[in-house]
Amino acid sequence: MEDYKASAYNTAHRTDYGLTLFNTYSCGLLKITDEEAKMLGPSSAEIVPLLAAKSPDYRQALIDNGFLVKDDVDEFAFVKSRLYRSKYGTESAGITINTGLVCNCRCIYCYQGQEHGAGSILTLEKANDIVAFIKEKFVPATRLNLSFLGGEPLICFKQMKHVYNELSEAFDHVTLRLTTNGVMVNEDIAKFLKEAGAASVQVSIDGIKSHHDKTRVDAKGEGTYDQIIANVKILQGAGVPVSVRAHIDQEFMDNIDLQEWVSAIKQDFDLTKPIWFYVAPVLTSGQGAKAADEKHIESMVSIYEVFIDNKIPVRLDSMFKPASSCFVAHENSFSITCEGEIYKCWQDLAEDNFNGHGFGNIYDGINQAKLVNYANSIDVLDNAECRACEYLPVCLGGCPEYMAAGANKCSALKHYPKELVGLFMRQKGYPLEIGEPKKEDKK
Repeated sequence: MEDYKASAYNTAHRTDYGLTLFNTYSCGLLKITDEEAKMLGPSSAEIVPLLAAKSPDYRQALIDNGFLVKDDVDEFAFVKSRLYRSKYGTESAGITINTGLVCNCRCIYCYQGQEHGAGSILTLEKANDIVAFIKEKFVPATRLNLSFLGGEPLICFKQMKHVYNELSEAFDHVTLRLTTNGVMVNEDIAKFLKEAGAASVQVSIDGIKSHHDKTRVDAKGEGTYDQIIANVKILQGAGVPVSVRAHIDQEFMDNIDLQEWVSAIKQDFDLTKPIWFYVAPVLTSGQGAKAADEKHIESMVSIYEVFIDNKIPVRLDSMFKPASSCFVAHENSFSITCEGEIYKCWQDLAEDNFNGHGFGNIYDGINQAKLVNYANSIDVLDNAECRACEYLPVCLGGCPEYMAAGANKCSALKHYPKELVGLFMRQKGYPLEIGEPKKEDKK
């Protein structure tokens, strides 16, 4: 019999559903029966060996779900390999194009400032220059992840379509994503997105109609909810997957009846077609992401619980799967402005963040010295605390922009394991109790 050891990435959490084991590398999830839990120690380091010794069935369940690994396995080496493949692989590239900060909406909390109607937009000439740069710099790659955002990118739909068509001829495969407020979507745009095989189109809503129409208004100050809902149905009718970013703020949470929101979603959206929702706190200027997490995590969990119970499709998988590094950390990934300036993160494309964050432009090229310094500053494996962390496989250091600034934004799972593991259990309909056969083995 082969020798096994407890994984370094086992975690144990006493959630509202009982004692649960979660492995952050395999993402194995096992519920321990209440009877067994009473006889076990408080830490995962004690729990797993004790369970393995109790019966062959328990031991096999622990092996199958990654809680026991072979003695000769260097788990950290596997994490390191996964990280470096995702950061330095040359077979793919990722480009986000900001078509300009011009927008047809006047959302009261917009991080890009209030001068929505001012500034440059992507011209056809600049679009051709960006295409030429991408071809010259990245064509050895066979796959391109291409994203568009603004402002409102559909103001530049002609240019966006041109860029996609040109790059589709240069790469074997182009994965298209679009972030839009949804107001300008029409049949022609939906048809193009379907034919392009768009992986997703992200559209934002701010809760129910009465709240949304106060916070997401058009240039005339009128609400946009009805128009967005109608246009989401156009996208769905064309077969385009839709990701709905559901914004929440404190005013909304203080006043909303979640069942009322669920009823509105079921009435307004076609949940039989590809669509999913995720909850995002609205930040005001100066708030940090971790502060927002601390303030909103309870609200977010309560919303997700109601959504899951009412069969509103949500995606939590990004929190509960082995991480690949953020596209910002990939050496072949960049964000490009409508003027051809090159940045790493799309968040740097907001007006207030332009200065000092650039890596060059499409005409003079990328500042390689600055890029190397940036890459070194975001190497999570240089951080002793991160290397030793049991959440490393699902986090990989968190946000690269925070690391570059000398700070860490760890995975929310590390800060709120009880709440989030419990939420994951709820979505999965309870994990297996240890000793049971795997669900897929039940015929």
